[in-house]
Amino acid sequence: DALGQALYVNKSSVTRHITALEQAGYLTRTPSQKDKRVMLVFPTEKATAILPFLREINGAWKDALTNGFTPEETALFESLLTRAMENAGRAVGEEATE
Repeated sequence: DALGQALYVNKSSVTRHITALEQAGYLTRTPSQKDKRVMLVFPTEKATAILPFLREINGAWKDALTNGFTPEETALFESLLTRAMENAGRAVGEEATE
């Protein structure tokens, strides 16, 4: 539930993606000791090993998107994206309660 809410996707999508990542060896799932209904998800060594590569891709994408921006424009852009994401989260939450 927490992952779905954080990513703004439904539970079935989260389950499908986690299953695929688990089968590929990037994640492990274990039941919580406190609440057996809760599954804890952890990265494996395989996932940790590709983290620097993923950060490099993320940085390259950010550089491509903000190419020619001043530092101030980059900060404003990031702030606006964050606000838009928060607005989307609230809108999705409102739809779920209707």
